[in-house]
Amino acid sequence: MKVPQRPLLTLSLDVDRRKRLVMGSGPGLTGDRKQLVADVCRRLALPGAGVTIVGEAGIGKTTVWSEALAEYAAEWRWTAQCLSVEADLGLAVLADLFTAAPDDVITSLPRPQRHALDVVLFRDEDTGAASVGNRMLGAVLLSVLRGLAGRGSVLLGIDDVQWCDPTSFDALSYAAHRLGDAPVALMTTRRAGAGRDLPDCSQVTVDPLEPTVMAGVVRSTVGSIVPDDVVAAIVERTGGNPFFARELARQWTADPNDRRLPGSVREVLARRLDGVDATTRSMLVDVAVRGAPAEAALQPSDLRRAVDADVLHVDEGRVRFTHPLLAAAVIDGALSAELRAAHERAAAAAGADDVAAVLHRVQYEPPSEELVADLDAAVTVALRRGDRAGARNLAEYALNLTPGGRRPSARLLRLVELEAGLGHEQRAKALADELREVADTPSAHATALLCMDADDWDGEIGKRRKAAAIPGLSEAFRQRIASDLAAVMLNAGRTNDAMATLERALAGVTDARDFPELVGEWAFTKRIMGLSDDGILLEQTIERGRALWALSNDTSARVYSAIGTAGVIAMLDDRHDEASRLLAEAADGAARSGELEISGYYRALLPCRTGHLDDAVTLLRQTFAADGPNPRGPARIALAHLWRGEVSQAQACIDQARELTLGWPSRDETEINFAIGFLALLAAKFDDAWPALQDAAAQLDAMSYREPSHPPVLPAAVEAAAALGLLDEARALCARLERDSAGLRSRFGLAAVARSRGFIALADGDHDRAQACFDEAADAFLRLGVPLEAARTYLALGSLLRRDGQRRRGREALSTARMIFDVSGAAGLVRDCDVELAKISGRVASGSSQLTKSERQVADLVATGMRNVDVAHALNLSIKTVETHLGSVYRKLGVANRTELSTRIDAPAASTTLS
Repeated sequence: MKVPQRPLLTLSLDVDRRKRLVMGSGPGLTGDRKQLVADVCRRLALPGAGVTIVGEAGIGKTTVWSEALAEYAAEWRWTAQCLSVEADLGLAVLADLFTAAPDDVITSLPRPQRHALDVVLFRDEDTGAASVGNRMLGAVLLSVLRGLAGRGSVLLGIDDVQWCDPTSFDALSYAAHRLGDAPVALMTTRRAGAGRDLPDCSQVTVDPLEPTVMAGVVRSTVGSIVPDDVVAAIVERTGGNPFFARELARQWTADPNDRRLPGSVREVLARRLDGVDATTRSMLVDVAVRGAPAEAALQPSDLRRAVDADVLHVDEGRVRFTHPLLAAAVIDGALSAELRAAHERAAAAAGADDVAAVLHRVQYEPPSEELVADLDAAVTVALRRGDRAGARNLAEYALNLTPGGRRPSARLLRLVELEAGLGHEQRAKALADELREVADTPSAHATALLCMDADDWDGEIGKRRKAAAIPGLSEAFRQRIASDLAAVMLNAGRTNDAMATLERALAGVTDARDFPELVGEWAFTKRIMGLSDDGILLEQTIERGRALWALSNDTSARVYSAIGTAGVIAMLDDRHDEASRLLAEAADGAARSGELEISGYYRALLPCRTGHLDDAVTLLRQTFAADGPNPRGPARIALAHLWRGEVSQAQACIDQARELTLGWPSRDETEINFAIGFLALLAAKFDDAWPALQDAAAQLDAMSYREPSHPPVLPAAVEAAAALGLLDEARALCARLERDSAGLRSRFGLAAVARSRGFIALADGDHDRAQACFDEAADAFLRLGVPLEAARTYLALGSLLRRDGQRRRGREALSTARMIFDVSGAAGLVRDCDVELAKISGRVASGSSQLTKSERQVADLVATGMRNVDVAHALNLSIKTVETHLGSVYRKLGVANRTELSTRIDAPAASTTLS
């Protein structure tokens, strides 16, 4: 691994040879490879770009990667070349990147993140400190990359990413999901058929070279002396692989009289290594086993012979093979005794790195109590550094190498917990079956129970109840089980049971404020059940948590969970500014601790509610990408796509959500049914919308779910039922919506009641009442700052007025709806407005072409009679900005007041030329 700004090689080599050693390439790039380099650089120039260069071993991936690194301009760059022997050595990649980061970027990190970085780099000797959290390393990397991006463009290049250690790979994935448009480019290479790509990386495939180009590769390797028939044989045998071709050419040069060319890369490399003397060969085994040892650790004479043979090269003081296939060939050809001796030397050379030392020891040392004790200690070190994948490997060694074939309960328990934490459910369940037979502590019994298979929700709930009832559990463990049990009950639709579980858990603790996650979950469950709550306990929990947070400068109290709940409740109350502030505070606290804050879902939904659809899609994708397979994620992303008129993307998300369901009845089905129904509703396919929305409404009722705005199933179901003439059903749903909204004093719900009454009146033929209800609802939605719902109401009102012959009023309502949809990015609904507006003639205001787009938007809405505060809500502007635009409009159009403006602006925005 290297930072390219430092000296490239420590040995004195000519420039051409250095290029071959570092890039594994011949002299210069061929035409198609130059095009690939140009393509990679073009893609890297896009905001938030990532590129993966894919191809078979020896095809030239690193050549393209290296040339692109040289071509692409960046203020800060860092590269790593992953090695197969380091794939299980935790944090090999991430620690190198952190070491290379400038000091001022590191010192700007929040204290918990600086601590985590110090632990990773073995700078913190306080072994009693808390371990680095699950997602902390990703959070630290994200902060580091953002800090670097604040100084200029950043380029990360990782060669052979299939060998990147799992913990580093997960941290890179976490950061890549969240970088957005930051000027950070990521370029990796990956062997075809191995490993996986980092998120949002486009693929560039390196194909085999053409025969004529391959012939040039052969001749450039050994000169023009090679006969044409030999060149043709090499080209045919190597199938466009330049590394294989060069190695065959070298083989022919070594013995031109031997026309029996090796048939595989492995065979040709074995022959080549056969010519290496015993001393040098021993050194090569050492390098292969250690990965990239320091130059000073090797004998200069042996190293020189290997470098002269083009087997090794020295890069910034580290010794590497000129191609990974050579390292594999050395390992394949080594005797068992040679490998054991090499691992023993590597363990001795590991120094203070106890993890690396013990990983080498297990390759040569027989099982002993001392060895497994050192493995146990290494597990602790790995966990403290946040390397759970490495800890899992070490824990498995410790369990399997315990002398006498014993499988101690404590080691089984630890491995079960690690496997479960890494998402390896089947492995965890298999080990848990074994653990149940030997469990000798309450926590071991409970963990074994929790990992059991379940056939349905009753099984999932039952095993958690049994685990919570085991005597002797710590209070913290018992409360974690209670919180998890309540979450499972909520997902199963058993809201009343979840509430009872949470209340019992809180009643059993000395001070509920010590458990902010439970308090937050309790407050949220009360809200969705429609139970009144003064919010005092939640507020006190937040105050206590913030005080502890300020004292310790960390989030060990996990107060951000309670803060996030307060933000969710504020959003449901349509206190959007407060919600945004609280949700951002919760997200910041979670990020500092590297945790996933559940209220992040709602932080992503808030811009959808307030009419910022582009932000909503981005945030939703980032949030749900970090949480693994979850049907609720794509179902909610579908809604944002629906508002934007992206029907095919929405349908794809709905299909994905269906695939992710467990097949058990759950709350997720309600979200999916609502998305299906809303899709049909926006398309005016009421026959399709009603069954899905009717099912969703019934599911919410069965769950005792009373929150009317999330998801807004009841208003949509009333609209669909009324459109089909199902007035009894529509009235019953509207009455239910009114009861739920009144119980929670939900302003959103009461606005939705007014609109629902409008649809019922319209279906009943009472157009005057329908108009009045739509007017009331639109005004209420605007005041709440939920412009999309207001615009849908204006669209219904405008359509009704047009049909009733009230063309001017209809045009005003439709123009208002169109303006809001346009500003919010709801393209599909803009088209619906245009269809209606096309049925009404209009005229363009004189002088309106002088207005900017923003001025025209304000003028159009003011001309309909809207107050400045309502225009501000509709366009997501401040009142001051509205006033400024309005003053400019008056001057440009030569009008003195709103009345005069309304006589000048009398056309839909769609027909206006904007400057």
